[in-house]
Amino acid sequence: MNIKSVAGSLGIAVACAGCASGIQVARLTPGQTATGVPWNLAMTQYTVTITRQLRHCGNSLSGTVTVSAVTGKKIDDDQRYVLFSNGVRATADITSTLATDGTSTGLNAHSEDQTATIISNTVGVLAAVATAGAAAGGPLHFACSADVDKALGELYPVAGRPLKDVVDQETRDVALATAKVTQLTTLYQAESGQKAEIAAPAPAAPSAAAHGARPKKGLPPPDPSTSLRVAVADLLKKQDKLNTDQATLNAALKVVTATQTVIWPASAATTTTASSFTLDQGVASSWVEWNDKQIHRVPTKDFDVHLALYQSDGAGGWRLPAAAPSTGDVAVGVPVRVPRPGRLLACTLGPCKPSLAADWVPDDTQTLPLGRV
Repeated sequence: MNIKSVAGSLGIAVACAGCASGIQVARLTPGQTATGVPWNLAMTQYTVTITRQLRHCGNSLSGTVTVSAVTGKKIDDDQRYVLFSNGVRATADITSTLATDGTSTGLNAHSEDQTATIISNTVGVLAAVATAGAAAGGPLHFACSADVDKALGELYPVAGRPLKDVVDQETRDVALATAKVTQLTTLYQAESGQKAEIAAPAPAAPSAAAHGARPKKGLPPPDPSTSLRVAVADLLKKQDKLNTDQATLNAALKVVTATQTVIWPASAATTTTASSFTLDQGVASSWVEWNDKQIHRVPTKDFDVHLALYQSDGAGGWRLPAAAPSTGDVAVGVPVRVPRPGRLLACTLGPCKPSLAADWVPDDTQTLPLGRV
């Protein structure tokens, strides 16, 4: 089962304009120490967050899987080079500007480095949601633990709305009650100001004592508006209910939610996961209780997540790259990497398919491993 794609916008090109003659290039093998001026190309790498939320227990686990990804970059270990002079200029005159992650961003003072501008356009990747498989039938070998049963009962009561919906509605109610109190407070303050102005004594009027009359008492200060007092009491009541339900929601979600963060891919040549990212057995075991009161391995395949990175097939569709990323021809000059569109897909209940139909429409993301060098 494929879940919705996750895609963003990342384009990182290592700038190398004005690469004058006199510079020779040698490619390093992975792990080889650079002796000379380093020239390191970047690859796109994703920080993928997988959030699994349990919904049912009963001979298998089922629930929802949410996947989000943030694009970044790292040194491509297969695209590391050193620069040196061929005799036209001194090697000491050749300089390479490195970013904090070690990738090269400029060559000499004459290179037109636009990497920082392009990197600043990196955006987060939209989360995608999928539902894991339904609970399997057959003899019951395990059920939800007592803590999970309690949490699920609070999150999804049999005779009521899901707690998340209740909290969302209470949040809106508190916002409306707050706005009402603010409005009534403003109105009350305005009315109080008008009454105080009316009650102020005339400055030139003779005193009542001068004529032998008893002085008049000033107008009593206005009492708080009944409407305002009622509105404040209503707001406090709704806020207290929201605080209670929000705390219950947070505690229940903590019991049935597991979050996993992975960095992928490790190599620019990797475009699909060789094995799935799985739910930790320690978490799965804390969710269930076996009938024989023993601890067994919990089946969690419905929560497995696969990743794949696709490129255009030239006919409107998308496919996994057929070949490893190209490497630069050092005989031509200093290599640079030009990004090309790619699409990241997260899949559950099995590996991602080798190709995607032309009507599969997520956003594009510029990715370095798919680009030419």
